[in-house]
Amino acid sequence: MVRTFIMLVVMTVSLSACSLFTPVPNANTTYLVNTMPQNIPVSRGHAGTLMVGAPDSVPLYDTVDMAYTTSPYQIAYFAKSTWAETPADMLRPLLVETLHKTHHFRVVTTTQASGASDYVLHTQIVEFRQVFYQGASEVHIKMAAQIVKTSTGQVIANKLFNVVEPAPQNSPYGGVVAANHAAAEMLRQVAEFCVTRT
Repeated sequence: MVRTFIMLVVMTVSLSACSLFTPVPNANTTYLVNTMPQNIPVSRGHAGTLMVGAPDSVPLYDTVDMAYTTSPYQIAYFAKSTWAETPADMLRPLLVETLHKTHHFRVVTTTQASGASDYVLHTQIVEFRQVFYQGASEVHIKMAAQIVKTSTGQVIANKLFNVVEPAPQNSPYGGVVAANHAAAEMLRQVAEFCVTRT
């Protein structure tokens, strides 16, 4: 009897300790894309100024809801997992920082406040989703990019970038990990595009 009582006391203290020292599970989880690319192309000596316009997005991905697909011609959104900001809003500061680190442009800005820029970079997110198939999943990111020479208003280069990254696990978190890797590679490719085409 005493032994049973002692066991009950120990279990009660253990449960109390768990409730005191472990975080309470949250019904909803918010995730970030914030990984900078490796091997950013570097090109010194260019005096031009680049303005990075606010990224556009197709309506399906202009949301904090995390999109996924389990079958062709279908798209859905996770109920308890969201992005901290829309994909476009998360990628813009990362894109500006990546382009700045190329040292190719004298100034990389997001406004015209400092004067007219030599070039403007327009981007649009065409796809940003996790695709499930046959027991695996991967993240697909597509971004269209266009460089405009401001002195003439002429489009001097445009390209559609497409990155597919396998997810380490079939879950929203696995998709977040893959999205960070895919976005970093996308940023590297866009930076290389800007450096080589201006």
